[in-house]
Amino acid sequence: MAIQTDQPALRVGIIGGGWPGRRHAEGFRASGAWTVAAVADTDAGRRAALVELVGGATAFASVDELLAEPELDAVVVALPTFLHRPVVVAALAAGKHVLCEKPPALNAPEVEAMAAAARQHDRLLGFSLQRRALPSVAAAQALIGQGELGRIFHARAVWTRPWGVPHGLDNWFSDRGKAGGGPLIDLGVHVLDLAWWLMGRPEIISITGVAHNAANDPKRIEDAAFGLLRLADGGSIQLETSWVMQGEGEFRVQLLGSQAGMVIDQETLTMTRVDATGSQSTRPALPGGWPETLMLPFVSQASNLAAAIRGEAVLLTPAADGLMLMRLIDGFYRSATERREVPIEMPKEVQPPAGAPR
Repeated sequence: MAIQTDQPALRVGIIGGGWPGRRHAEGFRASGAWTVAAVADTDAGRRAALVELVGGATAFASVDELLAEPELDAVVVALPTFLHRPVVVAALAAGKHVLCEKPPALNAPEVEAMAAAARQHDRLLGFSLQRRALPSVAAAQALIGQGELGRIFHARAVWTRPWGVPHGLDNWFSDRGKAGGGPLIDLGVHVLDLAWWLMGRPEIISITGVAHNAANDPKRIEDAAFGLLRLADGGSIQLETSWVMQGEGEFRVQLLGSQAGMVIDQETLTMTRVDATGSQSTRPALPGGWPETLMLPFVSQASNLAAAIRGEAVLLTPAADGLMLMRLIDGFYRSATERREVPIEMPKEVQPPAGAPR
């Protein structure tokens, strides 16, 4: 899967040897734009596995040791959510560009601090919302840009699965202080981001959220969440996410436009037009199959970061977008707690980029 490039390779360090860190390591190596030069994890077994995966890298037992490496251009922070802010801020202060795993942080104020550190140290900060680079999403973005859907007035963003709560090291996924929340912040952030991004990053003015716990244990974080977001232009986004759905799991973003509708999942795209003669659906041919479809966005994300560092592109998932998503998540949890619709303030930095779908 390695991509050929004439540019000299940049050097990246991977912080965290769990599932996300391993996928990032593979994606950066396969991009052809990077050398995975260093890895860090407190667990010796995970460190060794990462070194073996990338074909050799300097291994460190601590973040501080890795960040002291002067020749690293960037780092990937693939750690539990509660560690994002301190490690990202330290990496930026050490002069590294940063790609941070999702969710961006525990809350919006933490993301504001991370973005401020990036500005202070003149480094790039992006977030790993790599599903923006899925082939199905890229095809959808192209069709939207051509005006095929007309005005998009509603989106349905869904990620549900039936097999239960993830655990993670020391069961941190179930600890609100370490995870920030449940499936909303773990799964919902991806599909909410896709819906918002494909609609052209519109202004969101309010959100109504409802959170459930199927185990009926008030001490636990939510295991299902549902919400409705109101847009300034009168449009809307419906969000559905769950760790313990009683039924088949689902990953999809459905867009409803004035001229056509569209359903995007991780491998396919279906566009449907309805008129007096009935409905007509088209499904463009796209790359498919696992693990290739899963890995392509990681490769694209790594290539994009290299291009952005060289001044040849803008970040696919900039810090301002991460801040917007965290404000939405904070608003959702506030709405669910207070049982009312709450207003949302959009970051001033969030403006639809040139060429973005509108």
